[in-house]
Amino acid sequence: MDLLLALLPLGAAFALILAGRASIANAGLIGAAIAVGLAGLDGGVIVAAGAVARGLWIAWLAISIIVTGLFFQKAALAAAPDVFRLPGGSASDARAQAFTAVFLLGVFVESASGFGLGAVAAAAVLQAGGQGTVRMAALALLSLALVPWGALAIGTSIAAGLTGFPAAAIGVGSAFLSVPVLATALVLFWRWAPGPVSLKAMAAETLWLGALLALLWAANRFGAVDVAGVIAAGALFALRWAIDRARDRPALTAGPFALFAVFIVALRLVPGVTPWLEALWTLQPWPTLPRFAPVAHASVWLLVLGAGFALSQGLRPRRLAAAGQAALKAARVPVLVTAGYIVLGEAMAARGAPAVLADAVAGLAGAGAAYGTPVFAALAGWLTGSNAAAHGMLVELQAALGSAAGVDPLRAVSAQNVVASAYTMLSPMRVALVAAALGLAGQETRIVRLLLPFALAVLAVGWGAIALN
Repeated sequence: MDLLLALLPLGAAFALILAGRASIANAGLIGAAIAVGLAGLDGGVIVAAGAVARGLWIAWLAISIIVTGLFFQKAALAAAPDVFRLPGGSASDARAQAFTAVFLLGVFVESASGFGLGAVAAAAVLQAGGQGTVRMAALALLSLALVPWGALAIGTSIAAGLTGFPAAAIGVGSAFLSVPVLATALVLFWRWAPGPVSLKAMAAETLWLGALLALLWAANRFGAVDVAGVIAAGALFALRWAIDRARDRPALTAGPFALFAVFIVALRLVPGVTPWLEALWTLQPWPTLPRFAPVAHASVWLLVLGAGFALSQGLRPRRLAAAGQAALKAARVPVLVTAGYIVLGEAMAARGAPAVLADAVAGLAGAGAAYGTPVFAALAGWLTGSNAAAHGMLVELQAALGSAAGVDPLRAVSAQNVVASAYTMLSPMRVALVAAALGLAGQETRIVRLLLPFALAVLAVGWGAIALN
């Protein structure tokens, strides 16, 4: 296969985005159309149609969470608009509340719901009814440092589905690589956090994050990948809430998101429940691809519990329907982005393009070719604002590139997962979301500048992972 033809779908998508000639979603759809067309020319209509069908099936696993997760957000916030509002407290509480908001509440909400809501929750607490600042926005965005487990780990699940590696193995590798990523976020927190700085506070914060990472690793190690972030951040958030209440300090709450998290974790961890639900109804059109069990899947329970909570709080059916419409409208772009790039990647894989590209890069750069994987991952995460879309675009290529350069493909995929996920924090859509929440529209560039040290540190983590192999 000619190298230029192998590169054409991905190159076209990147070129359209960078030239400003198409939106991220439209560029992905155009790239996907090119990839499918080339697959049809090479292997015929059946090969092309099979690639589209497989890509849409894998994308559905993420899209179902995207749509229902946004519905849950809209319905819950319509019924309880003050759910993230900070209770009153003294100025001395500011630092502790900021830490809880960023590293516990924000991570917990992002893990349970996703799509940047963790950063919005952290921003609401940090603002505390006052004027938003650029530093507040940067702090709030740090809550997205563990996006590999955001929205019930849909990105990690997509990476597993596309590469064939076990989700637990990718999760464990990603947890190890997240240690220096989260350490960097903590150092930046120490620079920007409100309130007095003390060695005692810094030591305590380090212990809290150590516990968060330990719980995250353990949950992934024992196979609870989809709820690993919910378990780790949720358990520590609940502990922090109990300590604050016992000491008569203002205690943050996550409201309906906590209720959903408790339910979905119980569904996963109570012996026999999930297998029984899966036995009721499971769909798996391809034996080598992930299955979808509707009654056991988080998407169904996001829908049921979101509607149930909203109605129990007195939200009228008409307003609930309006929340559903708002969710569908908000879901349009991320759905198109996810579907487009995953179909693009699957159609390229059907033609063997990832192996061709990997061999070409390895031939040019030799053993150093693998050091390009973190750069590619960062670019994909930044451009798409979605780790699911970034994986659809590149994860199969990253695995092939690692293998061609003599690097463990699982290590390359884990690096892709961590780096691409971290760079979604810097994507225009995420930065704009937090800037709007804090009344800082137009100051997005200043926010990104503050986060540049974090961006460089994440790249260094990716390069370190490749070097250590």
